[in-house]
Amino acid sequence: MDREKEEMPPLSSFEAHDGRKLNYCLWPSIDENALQLPRETLSPTLVLQFGKGGCIDEYRRQIEVIRDIYPTHRLASMDWPCQGFSPLSAPSIPIHIDHFNQYVTYLQEFIQRVIRDNRPLDMMGLSMGGNILMHYTHKNPTRVRSLILIAPMMGFPTFPLPEWGAYYLSLAVCRLGYGYNYAFGQGNYNQEEYKKILLSRKNVDPEKVKALCDDLQTNHKQASSGVTWGWLHAALKASYQARDMTLPPVRLGVISFPDDDIIDARHHDRYFKGPNIPVIFHKNNQIPHDLFLAKDDLMRSALMSMRILIHHDENEKVNEKKAKL
Repeated sequence: MDREKEEMPPLSSFEAHDGRKLNYCLWPSIDENALQLPRETLSPTLVLQFGKGGCIDEYRRQIEVIRDIYPTHRLASMDWPCQGFSPLSAPSIPIHIDHFNQYVTYLQEFIQRVIRDNRPLDMMGLSMGGNILMHYTHKNPTRVRSLILIAPMMGFPTFPLPEWGAYYLSLAVCRLGYGYNYAFGQGNYNQEEYKKILLSRKNVDPEKVKALCDDLQTNHKQASSGVTWGWLHAALKASYQARDMTLPPVRLGVISFPDDDIIDARHHDRYFKGPNIPVIFHKNNQIPHDLFLAKDDLMRSALMSMRILIHHDENEKVNEKKAKL
């Protein structure tokens, strides 16, 4: 199979328990039709989940790089509600969730009803996506084989308030009935403002930012808006919970950026450097919070080194299968 000429599979959707039709995409593995083989002989499924505002169509070029790094994996990704082409996503509709458990439930339904096989699961999540994958792994300790977290959300700046102040303020606003309103500093999507914000972030590739914004201008409906007070409170609560949870003994890798200006990376040191956390911990100040907006060589290098370290016992098998593609 020629990876360079491989086209992105068509986007599909499934109906969740609450009636929402969530967008997803599946990329086949080389043994895609061998679903009855023993679990240990199947190529794993890599579940890839992005952060707030990210979506499949936005990152299709970066997914090509991930497919090259994981050539024998089946790859699966889903757009969260209010993001990408999942319903309620629009430049004028806020990103809202009442509790991050809802995200975990959507992910569980996606795995059970769409992925639907007994392959071992490898998971990779960026920022908010990393937080949700931590919660999923905590609740499904035997389902996940490995977990790669890229700048996982375990806390984030809430200036000028301290984090606890923002937590209780957002809780009070929600209890007053304004949880669906935009939080302070949030609003409808603005193309120029969004581009300016992305370019102001450290170490991003300007060409990728331009391509992303051009895509959003063409597919304006997939542009994500700001977040609500309800989302803010749910995100802070989920961050507290992630810092207190005990992950099962999966293969664990973390890519962290000490000068991250989106999330509070200090929690990565406190949590993942604990005495009881077996983890491959990689810190790099040369790449941005959104690794997928880094230059391709930096992104590829970080992800490839993580795969080699996490799946060191499989590298020869991967090379053998890749040679057959």
